[in-house]
Amino acid sequence: MAEIKHSHNTARIALGEHLPLNTPFTVILSSSEVCNFRCNYCFRAGKKDESWSFAASNENMSSDIFELAVSNWVSFRKK
Repeated sequence: MAEIKHSHNTARIALGEHLPLNTPFTVILSSSEVCNFRCNYCFRAGKKDESWSFAASNENMSSDIFELAVSNWVSFRKK
C-alpha cells in the first residue's frame, strides 16, 4: 500500500511561539496586477473604479521597483 503523505508541512513553525519577528516570516511579491479572468467574485470583473489605486492601470511592476523589493528581501534574510 502506498504511503499516505500529509498535504502540509508537518515540520511547520508555530508562529505564535516566535513573535515578535525581527524579519518577515513570509514574503509575497506580486509583480503584476494584470488579470484577464472575469471571476464573478472579483472586483476586477466589473467596471474599473478609482478606488483600485495602482491596480487600475493594469500594468506590471517596474523592474526597478521589483529589483528593490527583492534586494530588500535578501537583506532581511541575511539578518
